[in-house]
Formats: sequence, C-alpha cells, structure tokens
Amino acid sequence: MSYLLRVVLGRAGDPRLRKEWATTGLNERLDLEAIYRAMRGHDGNVRSYMVLDANVLDLSQTLFYYDKDLSFSKRRSGFMSIYPAAEFLALRLLFLHKIEKGEKIRLGPLVKYIARLKDPRNTPAPAWLRDSGLTPQEGKLIRECILRQHSLTEYLKDPFLVAALHAVGLLHLDPWTRGRLKAARYARVPCARAPRFRETDRVRVAVLTSLTRQFRKGGGGCGFEPTEHLSTLVARLEKGIVGTAADLILEAIPGKKTPGALRRAGQEVRRRVAFAVQDHRPLVVYPENAEQVIRDVCPDADFVVILRGKR
Repeated sequence: MSYLLRVVLGRAGDPRLRKEWATTGLNERLDLEAIYRAMRGHDGNVRSYMVLDANVLDLSQTLFYYDKDLSFSKRRSGFMSIYPAAEFLALRLLFLHKIEKGEKIRLGPLVKYIARLKDPRNTPAPAWLRDSGLTPQEGKLIRECILRQHSLTEYLKDPFLVAALHAVGLLHLDPWTRGRLKAARYARVPCARAPRFRETDRVRVAVLTSLTRQFRKGGGGCGFEPTEHLSTLVARLEKGIVGTAADLILEAIPGKKTPGALRRAGQEVRRRVAFAVQDHRPLVVYPENAEQVIRDVCPDADFVVILRGKR
C-alpha cells in the first residue's frame, strides 16, 4: 500500500501518468457517500476520483489478494473488483487536497485519538482536529472511513506507509512520526535460508520476492508463510543458475562439453555458490527502494535476483 499511495498521489509509477494522478479529484468534495455513488454508477463518474491506470493493476490486485477489505467488492463471494475500496479513494482525495493547499498532517495526535473514532457515538473534538492539522470536514471524512474500514487504523501506523506519506510532503515531523520513520527498515525480514553467508562461500546469490501472491497470511514471524509453489519456483531458479554457470564454464574448454563433464561442473558450481532467499513475507521492490531493500535484506550478497510473479 505504501508504494501504491505514492503512485496514486502522482509521485511514482508511470511518469506519463503522474500529473493526472496528482490532479484527478482536486475539484471534488470530501464526501465519502458521493464516492460510493460514483463507484456504483448511480451518480457521477469514478474517473472523477481515480485514473484508469493499467500499470497499477498487478500492484492493486496483489494488495487485494492479501487484504480483501481494500477492494471495492470487499468480501463478496466469488468476485473481486479491480477498484479500491471507496474509503481508500476518500483518503487519497483528502491527501491530495492537503498537498494542494500546502498543509501538513500531524499523524501522532491523529493516531493517538483515532481509536475513539471507532465508536460511532464519538465525534472529532476541536482540540484533536487542531492538534492533527485537520479541518472539521477532513476529520469527519476520516471518522467515516474508520467506521467503515477499521483496518485503516493499523495501516496508518505502519512505518512504510508513514514513510510514503512523509516522502510526498504530507506530514509534520512530530516525535511519533520520527519513530515510525526509523522503523521503516527491511532488516527485520532478512534472507531466510542462510541469514548470514559463511566466510567460505565463494559466490553469494540472494533471491528476493517482489509483487507476488506466493504467500499465505498467518504463521511465520511476520504473519506470512510461503506457498509450496514459491519453494518450487526458487528451486527451479537455483537449478537454472547453476546449470547456466556450468555450461559457461565448459564453453571455454573445447571438446569438454559432455553430459558427464556438465554434471561434474554443476557439482563444482554448487560447492562454490550459496543461495539465500527472502521468504518471510511479500515485498514490493522498485527502482527507488531497491538499493535500501538490498542493503537491509541481503547486504552480504554478491549477486541479487528479484523474483517477481503475478500469481
């Protein structure tokens, strides 16, 4: 979600569509019910609130795979909408309005008070609105979103989402936000099979997974566990790398490329190459964060392979 936010606020993704993402919706009111009506085709047009950007489909559909409540269809059996939940569009609209006006949100006070908004009997207090940097209309919209989508409370606490909101210039650097930014590190999900390579390993290959649906929620230290198919994909990749290396070695020796020689070369490559795999949880690795991900997750690697899958 943190990367998707950058895209839909016009700060990442296809450069040709960034201006459209950064401006679509600025003329619309902060009205959650109006967004619902437009998305249901009853009143207005969904294109008033979002860009029909095919480039984000893989990203959004992967997100909906792990959290169905973020889809407009939510938990309707047998159907998964390509559109995000109306609450997500509403928050995007609020963020765009704040950016356009050059205003910032104090996320610490907002999060501190937000649990009270889950109770429909409570209304945003003037002091909370002032401390959070929100207008009464903005506070009302956040309250409506939280009442309909309780999981948004946890998302707003996530270090990487906080980092995304800070990167687009939306947040004041209050103490709570500073703490969340320090926690936005990938070091908590190191390569699992060999957390640290051995000193004797000659070539160290790290395999990272990105934008894949090859995890199940539940279990594991990070709340995810890999599917059996992911293990199969990684094993196939390792076999291919070893086989290609052995083949290249024998290409340099005329007349030596026999099945037996190829097998022995593969065995020698296996002894000299170590693999480490990040299979704790799904990641999204893109050009802007790839350097940090590699530095945090597999700093000892000589070579990194990013395994990306739509399924």
